[in-house]
Amino acid sequence: AKFKRHGAITMPLFRRNKILSNINIIIDGTDQLLDRWRTQSSEHVHTDIVEQCQNLLLEVFGMIAFDYDLETINENLSENKNELTEALKYIVDVFRMITYAPSIISTTYLKYNPRYQRARTTIERYLNNMVEQELTESLDSRTERKKISLIASLVSSLQTDEKAEAVKKEEDKKGISRKELFDEMLMFLIAGYETTSTALAWCIYQLSKHPRIQEKIKKELIDDNTGQYLSFDHLDSFVYLDCFINEVLRYSPTTDGTSRTVVVDDCLPSSGTRLYKGDQVLIPSSALARDDRHWKIDPNLFYPERFLNEDKHRHPCAFLPFGNGHRQCIGQDLARLELRIILARMLQQVTIGDGGPEFNTGGCIQRLTIVPKHVGVTIQFS
Repeated sequence: AKFKRHGAITMPLFRRNKILSNINIIIDGTDQLLDRWRTQSSEHVHTDIVEQCQNLLLEVFGMIAFDYDLETINENLSENKNELTEALKYIVDVFRMITYAPSIISTTYLKYNPRYQRARTTIERYLNNMVEQELTESLDSRTERKKISLIASLVSSLQTDEKAEAVKKEEDKKGISRKELFDEMLMFLIAGYETTSTALAWCIYQLSKHPRIQEKIKKELIDDNTGQYLSFDHLDSFVYLDCFINEVLRYSPTTDGTSRTVVVDDCLPSSGTRLYKGDQVLIPSSALARDDRHWKIDPNLFYPERFLNEDKHRHPCAFLPFGNGHRQCIGQDLARLELRIILARMLQQVTIGDGGPEFNTGGCIQRLTIVPKHVGVTIQFS
């Protein structure tokens, strides 16, 4: 009942017709990153690609979801970092650490961890500013904007504290409480920038390692008749770019997998294994993506063309970058749109080069997402 109540507010905002209106926001954010890259020599090796991708997606998602500029640089930090990004990164790391801990241990740890409390206070300050800014809007304006704005929709569904306290039964509740509003905003902030920025960083790394693939994407972006770059009205024609993104998500997944709770006693027909209500079942999507029983082309080979031909019609559960079923990621269309627009805009203007074995050795760090460890690339403007 709680999932349905929250989903009724948020899910309509992530439908394709709604997210397509955000293309210019994504382009503007990408252009600002490209402008910063222009100030660097083509010989410069960018070793902070992960951080740059995080800042870009934080800025883009902040404008799309919250109509709020999250790229406010704190003067005490370096130019590529801000206090909200640092707080979110720490929260993400903490969540990863306590995911499988007993609830009493995780609750106690969070309560008495001063760094976590400071990070949460920072995030609360930003989110409260967004809410207060939204509440200053007129009711008519907010009612109109809630059709396309996540923050406007959440604030419009806000209950009074007295009403939230009075309703005890979940199925009788309407709207969301102030605490639920904060939790939703925090979840969307983390999910909206952490996962997509990680995928973008892996895309940049793979482009630096596969110049053939990079050139093939560049060629797809050009109109054969005019020799000019295609506009984003032709976004659906970027088929090979989509294959590349899928291959990055398969070969360099952002997460290990997901889990589900068994809701009734059951039995697996193939093995006779008993499952009991309340059991946790892990779906190891990263392992399935490398399981050679489900892929005709060697799954250990980075090969985007697999999604054009032999592996186009694979087993539906062999490739689950966004989960599946009723609880699949509601932001997957937005994440794919962001990756397509950002990569297409970048490759219209730059060639991404390998920064050399000293800086660009790959590897990964296990956080809430699987983040590339050593990415060092050069940026050459065409």
